[in-house]
Amino acid sequence: FAPAADVQIMAEAFITGKMGYGDAKKLLATALDNALEKPYALYQSLMADTSQIDEILDAGAEKARKVAKATLNDVRAACGLKHRN
Repeated sequence: FAPAADVQIMAEAFITGKMGYGDAKKLLATALDNALEKPYALYQSLMADTSQIDEILDAGAEKARKVAKATLNDVRAACGLKHRN
């Protein structure tokens, strides 16, 4: 979650005793908050209006049905069974 240079500085400070676990945990918490800010905002907006999720799931289900139907028709044909619409 941090640039390599920052990791190196932190490692050196930790090894030399200039930083403890508590300091490291605070830096990690800050880095995580920053990294997860946009995904959390997206989550919040989706949870505020779940109709978006329903639309995405419905579109995915329709797409999956088309693929499954074609696959089952291919399997039926390979087995010598009648084609279904």
